[in-house]
Amino acid sequence: METNEATTDPAPEKVEAKPVRAHNPTAQLGGIVLAVIIAFGALVWAQGIRLNAVRRESFGRGVDGVAAALAIPVIETKSVRLENRTARLQSIVESIKVAGQYDLMVVTDANGNVLASTDTSLQGQTLKDMAEVKSPTTEKDADGFVEAVCAINAEGGNKVGALRIRTKL
Repeated sequence: METNEATTDPAPEKVEAKPVRAHNPTAQLGGIVLAVIIAFGALVWAQGIRLNAVRRESFGRGVDGVAAALAIPVIETKSVRLENRTARLQSIVESIKVAGQYDLMVVTDANGNVLASTDTSLQGQTLKDMAEVKSPTTEKDADGFVEAVCAINAEGGNKVGALRIRTKL
């Protein structure tokens, strides 16, 4: 019998086995710890944003309450029968500032004329932006402070003044 070399299959080549990596539980645990730290950080960040929003909302509601409480004293400043009502309003504003731990309070009449302020440089001035204020309370951030501005309305809803309060949250 003749052998035909062309028909025979060559010997299979040897393939070297690659070493299998050993399971490294320390690296796996480090990845899990890193994921937990990132998740915790994201949770704390989200809670901080939520807490800041709740504080701002509470601050705005407090300003609305202060504006409602100041309606009668503002109306009384226009009375010719009641003397020293502007001084009384100034005293009320200073007391509220201390009790509320506010940085600034300004009360104007409906035309923006300052009736009382914890910033003495504003006494006797007219603040045009306060004349244009309407309810509800608007809040804005300004240089690390939160400032809220709202109208002071009488019982019928007529604007008798405006209130600005600034504080750090």
